[in-house]
Amino acid sequence: MRVNINTTKKTRDVLVKIENLSKFSQEGIREGFERMGSGLVRTFQNQILNEPKFGRTYNIRDVKGVRRIHRASAPKQTPALLTGDYFEAVFYKPHGANGLEFGNTAPYASFLELGTPKMKPRPGLFNAIKSDLRNNRLYLEEALDKNIKP
Repeated sequence: MRVNINTTKKTRDVLVKIENLSKFSQEGIREGFERMGSGLVRTFQNQILNEPKFGRTYNIRDVKGVRRIHRASAPKQTPALLTGDYFEAVFYKPHGANGLEFGNTAPYASFLELGTPKMKPRPGLFNAIKSDLRNNRLYLEEALDKNIKP
């Protein structure tokens, strides 16, 4: 953005602020995306660990052969923790001020998120985004305010 104003000491200061607004706002957006990403990962993992699940119960054996009861998640719930692969494979990657990538690299993540012909979706990533909308807006606003104000 460029604005032409008569050159006095006072207007030169204003002109510099207007020209640099784009750089400062981009830095604010970058910081906001970083906070959003870490918050989404935290929310995703908290939902897996702490939300009660209402799906079927199964008798399973753990690695040591000990039997235990596992309660699966119901459709539309964040998936239940069984092996920890889905829990640990969540990631975020900010792309500067252009965007934020939030996803899961577990091989079966798309089956959980989107469902299959025999299984309804258990959208963990979508649920984290949905429940964190307000916080994400605040993260961006705070980061922009911090970087734009002199």
